[in-house]
Amino acid sequence: MGLDLAARSASAAALLDQASELTRINVRQALERGGPGLDRTSVLQPVIVAVLLGVAGELVRQGLSPAFVAGHSLGEIAAWSATGAIAPEAAIAVAGTRGRLMEREARLHPGGMLALTGISQETLEQALACGRARGRLDLAARNATDEWVVTGEESALRAVAARFPSTRLSSPGPWHSPSLADAEGELRAALMAIPRAPAGARFIANHTGRAVENEADIPGLLAGQLTRPVAWLETLDFLAASDVTDMVVVGPVRPHAALARARLGGRVQVWTSETIDKISSAAEALRS
Repeated sequence: MGLDLAARSASAAALLDQASELTRINVRQALERGGPGLDRTSVLQPVIVAVLLGVAGELVRQGLSPAFVAGHSLGEIAAWSATGAIAPEAAIAVAGTRGRLMEREARLHPGGMLALTGISQETLEQALACGRARGRLDLAARNATDEWVVTGEESALRAVAARFPSTRLSSPGPWHSPSLADAEGELRAALMAIPRAPAGARFIANHTGRAVENEADIPGLLAGQLTRPVAWLETLDFLAASDVTDMVVVGPVRPHAALARARLGGRVQVWTSETIDKISSAAEALRS
């Protein structure tokens, strides 16, 4: 998807080129052929942000202007840039910093993540207790009323996987857990150093699931996200309560579109943007 957009948009192509310079790999070749380069967190994160901001830029070019922006985990960096507060180039660079710090902490504190689906809050608490009897385990995300992500040490994850319906995620570390605490201050400093302009849209924070009232708080919230769970269910509910009528899911992230449709039902129209045609369709419909 990033290659298709880059072939038609000079600005999207420039963002991929920046990701190539930052990661020292040929990003276009990696996206086309796959390969071990994209398995590294320090490479994958700036590449993802480059692709997301290429899509966001194309939506703006086609006449859309958001009232609210939100991003799931890493997507928060792209979402912050989509408000106009920081340049896309700065967002890609700080995503690289975030990836390097997380990669470092994963070497020091090995672990991973599990998605738990079709279970209640009560069953989640049972799963957490089961895992914590074997090792460190924390809640990483609440994506739906019956969909959760837990994060922690391998021993704890294995104990949960043996007893509860779950899917192992591909994350190479215990993301959104206290294990990443040593990276939080360094990421905050990098975020604080980015030149900022007034935002043109309201930013919804992962940690609270609500719009941030003081834009100066955003760097701290983004850094704190490393060790805190993503309140995605609360984010969707906030959008619905804010009389949002349309939501564009930016990039090739079909699971998030499915989560939004399941929670928002007929109250909010959810558009996807994983192809040029879908970007254009969403833009045309929302302009009318």
